[in-house]
Amino acid sequence: MLNRRTFIQGLAAASLPSFALAASPRIAIPARATGAMIPKTIVSLSYETDNLADPQFFAASNTGLVRMFRRLNPDGVLRLGGNTSDLARLAGFQGDLPVLHPLYRNKERIQPYYDVTPEAIDALAGFLDATGWKVIFGLNMRADNAGMVARFAALVREKLGPRLLSIQIGNEANNYYRQYDQFRAAWDRLWANPSTRATCPVRTPAPIPIGCSTSAATCRMRCY
Repeated sequence: MLNRRTFIQGLAAASLPSFALAASPRIAIPARATGAMIPKTIVSLSYETDNLADPQFFAASNTGLVRMFRRLNPDGVLRLGGNTSDLARLAGFQGDLPVLHPLYRNKERIQPYYDVTPEAIDALAGFLDATGWKVIFGLNMRADNAGMVARFAALVREKLGPRLLSIQIGNEANNYYRQYDQFRAAWDRLWANPSTRATCPVRTPAPIPIGCSTSAATCRMRCY
């Protein structure tokens, strides 16, 4: 059994310098060393889209949040998405949307939609101006309604302009009850709609392979 004296002696011995490490290691970096550049936007944040349900959250008037964003990085990127992006409804949209979303993570439950108003997007634009940040905006694919996606995307592009880096459609489809074939069919329906193509142009030929992320001038079509 280790007694107090032996324990203290061991601590004292551990504190002694090691002769084997007497020489300090040296690291030399050439003055003209080159390599991959880390962009200023590397320090950024992702928030759930449902924060837009309160137009006063992402707003220039929310000075505390503006100050924290600027302290974190004056050149950051805000990603609005997450699972709640697939429950967002454009305020005033009258089209048919499914009510029941069964078997979310093996539990059947009803998840209500929430509205995102044009005023919330206007406030977001002011917040981005106040912080110097840009945004990746997530839209609802789960509702399987190309008309709403197109109208939502058009509004976001109009209101945010150059502050908008890209648009994300859909989020973590593997969480939901549909199998891959059903997901692929829903994606093809969405992408085949002319209104979706008009509001989310991409440079690469369609169809976009499932499982990729394709960058575009104003839109990023993402599928998981």
